[in-house]
Amino acid sequence: MIPMAIPRNLWLDKSGKQLVQWPVVELESLRVNRVQLPSKFLAAGSVLEVSGVTAAQADIEISFGTTEFEKAEVLEPNSTNPQLLCSQKGASVKSAFGPFGLLVMASKDLQEYTAVFFRIFKGQEHKYAVLMCSDQSRSSLNDKNDKTSYGAFLNVDPVHEKLSLRSLIDHSIVESFGGGGKACITARVYPTLAIEKDAHLYAFNYGTEKVKISSLSAWTDAMGYTQQFMRCTQWPKVACFTDAISSGLGCTQWLKVACFMVHLVLGWGALNKLNSPLHERHKGLFTSTRGSMVILSSDISNTMVNFSVALLLFFTLLIYHGIVELEASAHRQHQSGSSDQPYRTGYHFQPIKNWMNGPMIYKGIYHLFYQYNPYGAVWGNIVWAHSTSTDLVNWTPHEIALDTSEPSDSHGCWSGSATILPGGKPAIIYTGSIDVQNSLVQNLAMPKNFSDPYLKEWFKYKKNPILSAPEPIDATLFRDPTTAWLGPDKIWRMAIGSLIDNKQGLVILYTSKDFKHWVKTKDPFYSEMRTGMLECPDFFPVSTTDQNGVETSILGPYVKHVLKVSLFDDQIDSYSIGTYDVGKDKFIPEEGYFGDVPGLRFDYGKFYASKSFFDSDKNRRILWGWVNESSTWGDDIKKGWSGLQAIPRTLWLDKSGKQLVQWPIPEIESLRENKVDLPSKFLEGGSLLEISGVTAAQADVEISFEVTEFEKAEVLEPNWTNPQLFCSQKSASVKSALGPFGLLVLASEGLREYTAVFFRIFKGQDKYVVLMCSDQSRSSLNNKNDKTNYGAFLKVDPVHEKLSLRSLIDHSIVESFGGGGKACITARVYPTLAIENDAHLYAFNYGTEKVKITSLSSWSMKKARINVENPIERVVSNESVKF
Repeated sequence: MIPMAIPRNLWLDKSGKQLVQWPVVELESLRVNRVQLPSKFLAAGSVLEVSGVTAAQADIEISFGTTEFEKAEVLEPNSTNPQLLCSQKGASVKSAFGPFGLLVMASKDLQEYTAVFFRIFKGQEHKYAVLMCSDQSRSSLNDKNDKTSYGAFLNVDPVHEKLSLRSLIDHSIVESFGGGGKACITARVYPTLAIEKDAHLYAFNYGTEKVKISSLSAWTDAMGYTQQFMRCTQWPKVACFTDAISSGLGCTQWLKVACFMVHLVLGWGALNKLNSPLHERHKGLFTSTRGSMVILSSDISNTMVNFSVALLLFFTLLIYHGIVELEASAHRQHQSGSSDQPYRTGYHFQPIKNWMNGPMIYKGIYHLFYQYNPYGAVWGNIVWAHSTSTDLVNWTPHEIALDTSEPSDSHGCWSGSATILPGGKPAIIYTGSIDVQNSLVQNLAMPKNFSDPYLKEWFKYKKNPILSAPEPIDATLFRDPTTAWLGPDKIWRMAIGSLIDNKQGLVILYTSKDFKHWVKTKDPFYSEMRTGMLECPDFFPVSTTDQNGVETSILGPYVKHVLKVSLFDDQIDSYSIGTYDVGKDKFIPEEGYFGDVPGLRFDYGKFYASKSFFDSDKNRRILWGWVNESSTWGDDIKKGWSGLQAIPRTLWLDKSGKQLVQWPIPEIESLRENKVDLPSKFLEGGSLLEISGVTAAQADVEISFEVTEFEKAEVLEPNWTNPQLFCSQKSASVKSALGPFGLLVLASEGLREYTAVFFRIFKGQDKYVVLMCSDQSRSSLNNKNDKTNYGAFLKVDPVHEKLSLRSLIDHSIVESFGGGGKACITARVYPTLAIENDAHLYAFNYGTEKVKITSLSSWSMKKARINVENPIERVVSNESVKF
């Protein structure tokens, strides 16, 4: 039997000159074990393996950015046949820009592979042409197969647009979609080596110029895409439910039974119709499509209906039984002891289960509203969950604050912010998703009862949405309103993140007199070329005179302003310090520019979609940040939860005025117990010192070092400007004179596993430079995890200042603060040996020169009470009260 291609959505391109196609979104229900790779350059001639997914049955999306277009190969006027051009210029033929793309269904030694790739040519009239190819010439060692290469010219502008490619890989079929579906190429391949677990997946660049991978996400698919009999897109879930409860049949067997029974139903109905006196009136009622039966009418006999009802009941029982068992299993898992959940944290905020991502204080109560999936441990079905606290440490959950109850948020309640209005009344403006394409609008909500300090119930403005995407903004790229601020003219301002022309990041500004009706300003509040989408913006003032926080609407000579954005393409939070021009309603950056490497960042590790608020009770600004997992989606689903919040941090302007400083809120110290102090001592080169007496899997440690012998420091090369890359090259195992020295946390007895947080000192041109690293390369024996190393240059003078380091360790998260909070790095790690009581904590010096520990204090950390009582229930708010 010949499998059918994946069903595709089809629409007219905005140019009006072609159609665009994209796989149906239901297909994404099969995705598991997501792997994301950070933005990086692919050097000429390089290959990068995408590991952690089942390469023979996968879904991968990748986008590329290129520069240096003047080096592109000239496209000859007679090169008009793209298939012929792809045959002549296969994956082995090098040019300046190309081939670059994916090697799918590849054997380990690349004897076999199918190459799906782009080439960029210099065309006429100063335009560049993009050729998309699917090269099957090396797809199999079996030369009896048809290994024709296919090609298409892709109607995109590579100067202003990223080149995107999605490939659906399913054993013997590869469906590829270029430019968001502007060109589609399907190939059949029959490898002899690259089959099942011996298949590999690579990103590659065989051109002579480097290209940048802007984004890369890949998924294993729970079942094969194509079905020999019919498309049963949703039923693999049923099959897996029954498999999960150890019934007699596995996933594949249940799927075959399901598809067979549907065919039996359809066939029964067809035969019944053929024997019916109505047959002549319904010629064409059923059509055969390669073994599939397609119903073209709903006029079915009573016999058919009865059989369908019986079949529906049968599957309902299966699904219900599976869901009940899985929910019960999840409940047992979360109620069980820590040995079942070695990676669940003890004092970091996270919900009882599932996936998470507008903090504020009201009547002395701290509120955390967070994005939450009530149904699963992966992204989707997003609502606003709600917890409260009196100390930012212990948290009580409440019913869901904002659910998908209106047309203006029917497909999700996305990010937003809370604002305190005059009279102390809070209001929330949030992004709502209104359709399956995730078209976005902005909505307004307020509490039902302002006298309730816990703000348990909320209602939505009856005239929502209050804002829709303005022309020419894509409605899917219009999100995340900031906390609003009041200008000297008593008019509210609010910023929203966006992207235009697929290249220019925007922060759009809106104004309002009544908080309900908003008008876009003529010019953007801030824009930057080639940053990609600027999401989750945050805008606030900081004092230039002390460490106190400043209310969001404050202006004057003693404040600077901070604009933070989350760079979607790079998945990092970046900020800039500058001036707010009130007259022009524009932000003017002075320190830090978005897109710079490394730029100014709140955190140089895993820390995203952050949000700050002004704590009016304690006169401070507090920063929250979302910390995603580094494990696979499959492992997230197994453990039943995903994502958590970093420890809240106080935030202020460094005395230099050139960066912000962060430090964990002092309330977290209430969890400290069993303090261990070690006396000042020297750590000789190559030495290790265990810090015993604390619970190493759940601890807080502060250490400071003093260094001499600076003349022996390694020279810092002028091109060593990227600290993350630098830390990857110079991991904890690479020795130099002054470093690495620091802490080994979540370490196993024989150091088969550890996470190293450390410093190195280099001799710069006119000063000494300190590099701070968090090295996860040895953090776990489980190689499916993302074990990326992180790094930052620490702006301290090691000649005159001690090097201080504080690490908060909590089972699967390590938050480290260097130089009193001048550089912060957060890592997620999942040791297999160094868990619970088998975790150890060490100070170390693997450099060749001795360093002095001037102070070392560590504490075990008690478990906080976080969302343990009144578990969150999915409750749709009573909407009877309206604005």
